[in-house]
Amino acid sequence: MSMVASSSTADEGGALRVLAFEGAEVRMAAIEGQPWWVASDVCSILELQTSRALARLDPDEKGMRSTHTLGGQQMLAYVNEPGLYALVLGSRKPQAKAFKRWITHEVLPAIRKTGSFTVKPMDELELAERQVALIREKRAALARAEKAEAFQTAIEAGDGLTLRAFHKKYFSEVGERAFMDHLYGRGYLIDQRGKGAEREDGTVRDGAQHRHPSSKGKPFFYLHGHGQYGGKHGEATRVRPGTPELDLKAALIKDGLAANNNDTGRPLEIEAA
Repeated sequence: MSMVASSSTADEGGALRVLAFEGAEVRMAAIEGQPWWVASDVCSILELQTSRALARLDPDEKGMRSTHTLGGQQMLAYVNEPGLYALVLGSRKPQAKAFKRWITHEVLPAIRKTGSFTVKPMDELELAERQVALIREKRAALARAEKAEAFQTAIEAGDGLTLRAFHKKYFSEVGERAFMDHLYGRGYLIDQRGKGAEREDGTVRDGAQHRHPSSKGKPFFYLHGHGQYGGKHGEATRVRPGTPELDLKAALIKDGLAANNNDTGRPLEIEAA
């Protein structure tokens, strides 16, 4: 049965319970004898945008209810069991399967066995402790974001790293020759070794475009002018400053190169992509 906006609270239909799934909180309430789940909690676990996900559900799979929370009385969106499964099916994240298994193999069987929720509601002290923990988590996330922003700003302030400096900063555990061979072999840089004019001593120069960015490499590299030499304008390949520097590191890690064990301020999902 769907719910409608009203002045009733979750406590009137059954206390709001908080369960834990892999460190994430999932709030539930027994309404008219059936379990309903706070939609924003479920969508957070499944990495879905709540309003969009709810828009795809049928009216009898969702509802709004006035609920007493730590922030006071609020209107929260809930989903019932069919709505919950619909959200799971709409997520492509690996944790969706684990979440569904947890619901179907642990939570719901326990509810149906006893005919009611068996999870003890949080008391005032537990609610306060939970609020403090959430505040600490938010502060830590903000500190990480500020650190990443500072790192990004420092990168963007310069002309970009030389190839040797980039290698030393991020991939010094890989030999420099192997590192350059990787850039050539994967098509980031043009390889014209020994394809230029012949010298007087019989050796062959590198081609004019040797070590220049390829079409694949141009998002990460550019030609940096560095003065006049012998009447010619000198250019050397550098890593583009800012986001391209970090994206290049992520791309090379994805290629299989072993990165240094240092903190670049980049989000972990990028570092391990």
